[in-house]
Amino acid sequence: MSEVESWGTGREDYSESVEQSVVPIIRSYQVNATAYKEFTLAADTESEEEITLDFSTGAKNHFIGSGCISANANVLLSAEIWSRGLQISSMYGYQNIKINFPQTLALSNLTIKVKNHSAISVKCTYYHNGVQGTDDIMTFDYGD
Repeated sequence: MSEVESWGTGREDYSESVEQSVVPIIRSYQVNATAYKEFTLAADTESEEEITLDFSTGAKNHFIGSGCISANANVLLSAEIWSRGLQISSMYGYQNIKINFPQTLALSNLTIKVKNHSAISVKCTYYHNGVQGTDDIMTFDYGD
């Protein structure tokens, strides 16, 4: 009989390690977190929309990975995403703006500022999907 060749770097003592990650991991048993809002933008105007985040018992935030702002016409839109007075991102696009939240942010408050750069009025929709979390979100004090 031939010997089985060893390969890889594995652990010599065959131990198992429990490690923690600072990046939240979405698991299938968590509660779904969705938000949806419709609004109308007149020609060449900007609107600030407060997004309602619904929470189940014990939940304190939405871990959001991605979202979308879309219009019912092929017009240029620009958008800013804000939470607790801090701007998270800024983007633009024609008709659909896909929003990627860095590191699946945990948010308990969400505001979007959307501008219609066209000469026609459009109906817009914002939505996101993620999971609800129970972690407290650290507040920042930047002083005066």
